[in-house]
Amino acid sequence: DRLVSHVLAIGPLGDSSPAGRQLVLQTARYLLAHGDSSGSRAVSAQLLNRWREVLGPDHPDTLTAASKLTLDLMEQG
Repeated sequence: DRLVSHVLAIGPLGDSSPAGRQLVLQTARYLLAHGDSSGSRAVSAQLLNRWREVLGPDHPDTLTAASKLTLDLMEQG
């Protein structure tokens, strides 16, 4: 929990690294699992927008971010 803000602050630095991208995705999953659906949605939306530009719309991590955002929106009704 104490590392979430640190991971999110350096998230853009990990865009070129598969492990960095996975860390940020796992952080968004953590937020949702711990009841912060708004925070998870905000992270997922940022990732999706950024990774569409950086990685392309068909990259697996971009698609994972899109799927994650969908789950966040479903959670919020």
